[in-house]
Amino acid sequence: MTKRGYQLQKLWVEVRQEEVEEKKYYPLMVYQRKAKVLEFIGKWNEAEAIYRSNLEWAHKAGDEPSVAESGIHLGNVCRLKGIYAEALALFEDALQLYTNLNGLKGISNALGNIGVVYWSQGNYPKAIECYQRQLNIAEELGDKVGIIRSAVNMGIICQEQAEYEKAIEYYHKSLGINTELGDKYPISLIEGNLGNVYLSQGNYSKAMECYQRKLKIAEELGDKQSISYAIGSIGLVYDGQGDYPKAIECYQRNLKISEELGDKRSAGIALGNIGKSYYQQGNYPKAMEYYQKKLAISEELADKGSICIALGRIGDVLKNLGEYLKAEEYYDRAISIGRELELKSFLCEYLRDKADLCFISAQKTQHKKQETETLEEAKRLNDEALRIANQIKHQPIVFECRLLSAKIAALKEKADAIEQLKLLLKETTEDSQIASLHYELFRLTNEQEHRTKTLELYQKLYEKTPNIEYKERTEELK
Repeated sequence: MTKRGYQLQKLWVEVRQEEVEEKKYYPLMVYQRKAKVLEFIGKWNEAEAIYRSNLEWAHKAGDEPSVAESGIHLGNVCRLKGIYAEALALFEDALQLYTNLNGLKGISNALGNIGVVYWSQGNYPKAIECYQRQLNIAEELGDKVGIIRSAVNMGIICQEQAEYEKAIEYYHKSLGINTELGDKYPISLIEGNLGNVYLSQGNYSKAMECYQRKLKIAEELGDKQSISYAIGSIGLVYDGQGDYPKAIECYQRNLKISEELGDKRSAGIALGNIGKSYYQQGNYPKAMEYYQKKLAISEELADKGSICIALGRIGDVLKNLGEYLKAEEYYDRAISIGRELELKSFLCEYLRDKADLCFISAQKTQHKKQETETLEEAKRLNDEALRIANQIKHQPIVFECRLLSAKIAALKEKADAIEQLKLLLKETTEDSQIASLHYELFRLTNEQEHRTKTLELYQKLYEKTPNIEYKERTEELK
């Protein structure tokens, strides 16, 4: 995409009104080139209008290959804007047309796009089915590029489900084939994906190695957008290690290049990452500033998925500032979009966040009836979040939901809550989660062994990653 982006920027200069007049027999081709440029620079509404016009023209001309191609272009913009139902319908129509035409490459392309929609919605079985069919076609055609693309997509799905070894296997398969082809650009992309797996595993040294290789290739190619992505990814490593100043420095460089290129979507991601770094340090005004900027860009692009993320992040800040009514409003808006788009990964997160907000509010109210109703709402939201998180194997949210479930239970039956926490403790291996469990057990039992273990773990965690939560709990327990 980045390589294509560079080419599109060149095309932008070439697409002139005179060209349209001179090539009257090729209006679709010319306008399609213009639309690709508009899509790349974030003018999605303008690109969408051209693609819709092209699709109408192709229908009137009875040109089925052009109908299919225009449908896929339009579907991509719809997907970027989070209009998943229409995107899916357009991709499925294209798939049917290519099937009728026996166009295997077109079928493969349509399947890949359908898979992306299912992946975005957390429907991993359906996504895998599409990518497997895409892989079978690529192997039948001897299309090595297609094999690489399918294998990378399969790796992404495995990564999302925490099947890291499988993901690494798919990425290495892609890397091996691509090394034979000698095309450095896809190698850069695969190195980035491998880095993402290692980052998810907390293997920061391996992640950094992959991102550095990605950066080196991007610099050799003079590919500014890939340079920007690599720098942003390196920022994620520093973020994970708790070196927030270095992380923010990388994100700012990522943002600067994205703005120079007119890549608004990437700029929005960089703004969100900067906001997250400030949030983790407890600098809520700065976090809010950057999350609001991310929201503004997302709304300008009409990117519903990114709007959902920004709304949820702003809700987190407001909750920590004690502005519960405002936080609830933002969570409700995020949840509404999450339901509409079936963004299961974010939906379960924000359902749990709102459940936690209800739990906090219930403890602060002086009215017994309101407390009961708010706790019931907390339990309902948390149960739904847990069901979705289990469905998509989102383990961090599964843990958070089970922890909140025990905290809610403790208000009625302390012994039951203690048993839930002890059971969860037996199943948990991550230090931050173990610390949270000992913290809650100490609050319920007042047993000093839990206090000692909690303090020991939070001090260790804070030395490694100066997260505001670790600092606050360490100070509370001293």
